[in-house]
Amino acid sequence: MALARAIRSRRPGLMSRCKWIDGVLRAVATLQVDHVKNLYNAIAPHWHYTRFKAWPKVEEFVLSLPRGSLV
Repeated sequence: MALARAIRSRRPGLMSRCKWIDGVLRAVATLQVDHVKNLYNAIAPHWHYTRFKAWPKVEEFVLSLPRGSLV
């Protein structure tokens, strides 16, 4: 609150720009949820059941490391 008051008193136009930017960021976040996260959530159950085995090259690489290695 104190910061907002200080900004308003020194630069009145800045607060309206901040509110506009805040509105844009909220709209972007809403679009992301509506279009990206919801799509991923719809695909996730099928994706999960098709990923039952490690990729051969990845498995080979991991098994080639000494036990306890950090990757």
